[in-house]
Amino acid sequence: MEHTKGKWEVELNRPSSSDYKNVHKIRDGSSKLRLLAEVMTPETQSAINKEEAEANARRIVQCVNSHDGLVEALKAREWIAMDTLAKFRCPTCMNSKKNGHRHDCKFKAALAEAEKTE
Repeated sequence: MEHTKGKWEVELNRPSSSDYKNVHKIRDGSSKLRLLAEVMTPETQSAINKEEAEANARRIVQCVNSHDGLVEALKAREWIAMDTLAKFRCPTCMNSKKNGHRHDCKFKAALAEAEKTE
């Protein structure tokens, strides 16, 4: 199954101080009726506070919304002309496109991680 495509949005819930429930909803930006996830402040003393729960919800949405563009930008820079012979090389491991990335190339690892679909 695939994740929900498109932009996501945060719907903040700022309860009164007497209300212990602090749930921020993450919704599908194209259909604000579709609830995708909730980030809440647990009701224990060791839990995160309300501000951190809000920041976490915003962070999740920021990561989701920027992911596809960052992957495309990364792919565009995977192989660049780095010498006068116009051989395309990886800017990280310096291997040529013909030979592929080195097994320990951080660029290759980052791109593979970003494209995972678990």
